[in-house]
Amino acid sequence: MSDKSEQAQQQIRVTVAPEIESGVYANFLHVHSSPWDFILTFCQMLIPRREEETSVEARAVARVVIPAPLMDAVIAALQRSRNQREKLAETPKGEGGVDASGAGE
Repeated sequence: MSDKSEQAQQQIRVTVAPEIESGVYANFLHVHSSPWDFILTFCQMLIPRREEETSVEARAVARVVIPAPLMDAVIAALQRSRNQREKLAETPKGEGGVDASGAGE
C-alpha cells in the first residue's frame, strides 16, 4: 500500500480496552531480535537506593513482540511522529495539532 490514495481510503479505528487506556510509564527500552521478531521490553528504571549499589533495576512494565517484516513500518511511523512533534515545538501555541499516525497524509 504505497499509493497515498489507497492509504487515504483505508481507515483504521483503534480502540483501547479500559483496563489499559491509562498506559504505563517506561523510561528504559530493551530490544531483542530474532530472524522472525523484534521483542521490545519497556521498563521503569529505578534509582539505586544506596550509592554503593553497582547495578540498577529495570522493572519490565510491558512487552511487545513485532514481526520482523513490520518493523520498517514501525520505524517509519516513529520517525514521522518525531518529526511532527518537532514541528509542533516550533509552532506558536493555538495553531492546531497534528495526527502523528499518518492517517491524514
